[in-house]
Amino acid sequence: MTNPTHNLRAALIAFIAFAAFSGGDTTVKTLSARIGVYETTFLLSVFALSFIVGHGVLSGQAKRLLPVYPKLAFGRALLLSMNTLLIYYAFSALPLAEAYVLGFLSPIFVAIVAFIMVGERLSLRGWFGVILGFAGVIWILQPGAAPLSAGHVAALGSALFFAIAQVLLRRAKTDESDKALVVALLIVQSFFAGLLALYNGLITPDWQDLALAALGGGLIAFAQTMIVKAFRLGSAAVVAPVQYSQIIWGLFYGALLFNAPVEVHMLAGAVVILISGWLVLN
Repeated sequence: MTNPTHNLRAALIAFIAFAAFSGGDTTVKTLSARIGVYETTFLLSVFALSFIVGHGVLSGQAKRLLPVYPKLAFGRALLLSMNTLLIYYAFSALPLAEAYVLGFLSPIFVAIVAFIMVGERLSLRGWFGVILGFAGVIWILQPGAAPLSAGHVAALGSALFFAIAQVLLRRAKTDESDKALVVALLIVQSFFAGLLALYNGLITPDWQDLALAALGGGLIAFAQTMIVKAFRLGSAAVVAPVQYSQIIWGLFYGALLFNAPVEVHMLAGAVVILISGWLVLN
C-alpha cells in the first residue's frame, strides 16, 4: 500500500508537472497554426530530448539515460507517443479547454486500467464515479446536437493511451531511472512525429518558431520528468486526478491568447467529470 505522505508529495509533484505541460501545450497550439502539428511535435520532442540528454551528460549521469529494462521503457514510450500525437492534434483542432476536459477522462481510464492490470481496487462509489465521468463526456459532446469531430476522437483516444502508459509505469522496477523512461519516450515520439511531418510536407520555421519550440521543449522535458516521479511515488488513482488543474490553465490561455469562448455546456460537463474524478479518488 502506498504511504499517504508519499501520495501527498506525488500529488504536489504532479500539480507542478501538469502546470508545465499546459505551458508546453500552449506553444503547441500556437506553432501548429504556423508549421503544422506534426512538425511542431517533432521540434518540441527534439528540443526536449536535447535538454534531458545534455543535463544527464553534464551532471555525470549519462549511464542513467539508458533504460535497464528496454522492453518496458519503449513499450511505455510507444503508448505515450500515441497519446502525445493524438492530444496535440486535438489542441490544433479544438479550444484548449475543450481538449483538456475530454482529456480529463484519463484519470477515469487509469482507475479502470489499474483495476485490470495491477489489481488496484475500486469501490462501488468509485465505479459510480467512472459511469458519471462518461456521462459528463456525453454532455460535453452533445451527440446529435453538434458534430463529432476528429479532434474530439483524438482527445478521447489520447486519454486512453495516457492511462495505459501510466499504469504500466507502476510495473517499472525501482532501479529504472526516471530520465531513461523520458528519453525512451522522446526518441520514439521524435521518430513518429518526424515521419508524419515528412509525409505531410515540411515548412521551414523561422527563428521565432524555433525559439518557441525550444521553450515548449524545455517545459515538456521538465514536465515529463516530474510526472514520472509522481506516478512512481504515489498511487495512480491519487496522482491522475491532479490533471484536472489543467482546466484552469486551458481557460486562461484560451481566453488570453486564442479568444476562445467559454461555453456553458462545456463547463457543466467539466464539473460532472471533476465530481466523477473525486468519487474515484475517494
